[in-house]
Amino acid sequence: MFRRVFLLLICLILFSSFAGCYAEDGYTPSGEFYIKTSPSRGDTGVGYVISMESEFREYDAAGDVAVPMTVGFGHLPGQVGYGDDVQDTFYVRYRVLEDNWPDDLEPAWEKTVVYSDSWYDAKYNSTEQKNPPSLIFARYGQFYPLYKEKVEILFPSELEKGYVEVRIFIVNGEEIMQSFGLLEFYFERKGGKLILDPNGG
Repeated sequence: MFRRVFLLLICLILFSSFAGCYAEDGYTPSGEFYIKTSPSRGDTGVGYVISMESEFREYDAAGDVAVPMTVGFGHLPGQVGYGDDVQDTFYVRYRVLEDNWPDDLEPAWEKTVVYSDSWYDAKYNSTEQKNPPSLIFARYGQFYPLYKEKVEILFPSELEKGYVEVRIFIVNGEEIMQSFGLLEFYFERKGGKLILDPNGG
């Protein structure tokens, strides 16, 4: 009897864990290249999301290469700032770096886009997150940005390989209140092509 109950409990635990892997709503990218931040950091969930996508994964590598991309970013619905008197505006910084370490490395190319509205506006709400049940450890379901816009990333000709870095900064006046949402992906020039690789490096 005890053995049956034990086996049933093990089966339930395994089912809830595996079911969590398939219980997430997905997103179909519009092109060949797609990368998105994780819904968790370590064993803790996060409330923001950044995504980047482009029509192709490979581009002609001659000279400086300007790649048109779609960036998406936002936060889970219900996120609030530090108080009613804080506007919490923000900017998004794009960098092309030779390496992703150290943090003070001079970028080969950089672009900053400043926004005058609040990061916490409903305009930047993401899709709802559905956290799959699990009896062993917390699982965090995927969620996706609803706000998207076009951005052009420039890959300088002198860079054979490196990283693209995207980060969000929340500001109040001149003061940076918070920075988060580091998204990065690897690229390299190989065989006359500039190759974007979310898993490389």
